Amino acid sequence: MNELVITKEEIDRFLQQLAQRGRSESTLQRYRHDMETLYAWLPEDKILNRERMERWKEDQLSKGYARRTINTRLSTVNSYLAFCGRRELQMMDFEEKPEEENEPELSRREYLFLLQAAREKKNHRLYLLIKVFGILGLPVGCLSSLTVEAVKEGIVEESRIPGSFQKELLDYCKEKGIQSGPVFLTRDGKPVNRTTVTCLMKGLSAPSGVAEEKINPRCLKKMQAKTHQQILDHVNLLVERSINDMIEQEQHLAGWE
Repeated sequence: MNELVITKEEIDRFLQQLAQRGRSESTLQRYRHDMETLYAWLPEDKILNRERMERWKEDQLSKGYARRTINTRLSTVNSYLAFCGRRELQMMDFEEKPEEENEPELSRREYLFLLQAAREKKNHRLYLLIKVFGILGLPVGCLSSLTVEAVKEGIVEESRIPGSFQKELLDYCKEKGIQSGPVFLTRDGKPVNRTTVTCLMKGLSAPSGVAEEKINPRCLKKMQAKTHQQILDHVNLLVERSINDMIEQEQHLAGWE
């Protein structure tokens, strides 16, 4: 049958093989995150087939993930399937839309301008929503997953919530009397949707001085991902330099000549 049961043990073996091939720690972390994301999405039987692969792709797209992000995750899963000898289950990537490639970039300075503008407008909810996308990179479709329970646990959609931001969210819940369920709600008690979020954010263009086309969850997520990657690249460079320094010191102590 064209299906495969995914296990955590097999995922660990897959990652161990990648480590033996010299993959960097940051790459291994990304592969683990991608596989655990799929594993958590699958039903209890953890059976993967082409139909579920297609549904997983579409589900991520509906939650607001960029096609580039989904394609990266598909590449990870396809590598896992090759490791398991099940290439017949591999899926084709999404064709990336040109607008995703040419989408304007929001700088961290502009991000701070947005936060300041939301504060000046005394819009606490909007201020926190900007941080949700700018700090956690959470897709709009996953906002309902950001519950009081998740905030208390300190993790949402496998993203850890930094302590200072966790406190801000809990203070907001206390202020609004939200004791359980989604943190961000409309006046009629329903989870905030994409349209509401976009409309709220566009109103910050004039007071912040940030171009309107940059003020949306996707640009905030893009900024968050870029910042995360820059930090990882810097850490990897420091690790490489430290290893080189150590090898040079050992060469002075125990070199052949």
